[in-house]
Amino acid sequence: MCMKDRMRRFLVDVLDIHNKDVIEKVIGISSIRHYPKGWALYNQGETVDTCCFLMEGVTGAFLYTTGGKQISDDFSFVSGEMITPFTNRQRKALTSVVAMSNVDVFVIANMDVITLFRTYPEFQTILFEWLMQAYHKQWALKSARYQMAAKERYLFFLKEYEGLEDVVSDRFLASFLDMSPETLSRQKRCLREEKPD
Repeated sequence: MCMKDRMRRFLVDVLDIHNKDVIEKVIGISSIRHYPKGWALYNQGETVDTCCFLMEGVTGAFLYTTGGKQISDDFSFVSGEMITPFTNRQRKALTSVVAMSNVDVFVIANMDVITLFRTYPEFQTILFEWLMQAYHKQWALKSARYQMAAKERYLFFLKEYEGLEDVVSDRFLASFLDMSPETLSRQKRCLREEKPD
């Protein structure tokens, strides 16, 4: 499948855009980029000038403290999910976004995104849905991290991020669930022992 056909299918099937004029306009100002596993799509503190929608693969968002500690903030794996990091007022990324597997993303320059949002209702809907998804996702994560016991947090991850346990390393997962690697290992062992033969 050629790149334009792939872009067109993504816009229609994933982003649910059916206006042919809008589709052709977006294809003309967009690109598909491939990032190998381990590659940074965005780096914390750098200017964000593009908007990325996940097409295939898994990405992780990481926050680095002033002491150099890496904190896992979130993982994205659903096609169509906007993986552009939140920014401060200077448009600097608040987190780094890294490919946890080989990743394909649909990329639009921020200035073009702003024009699309102002011109086409379809993109206003996408922005609103993304903001609501991000809000609900972050609230669910906060509730899990601060209100659930370690076992419940791990079960939350298995349910909400199904299939990622084989993609995300235990070090990143432990940080994401706000527990030590030893605690995570213990939870995994306990669940294995609870499963009937």
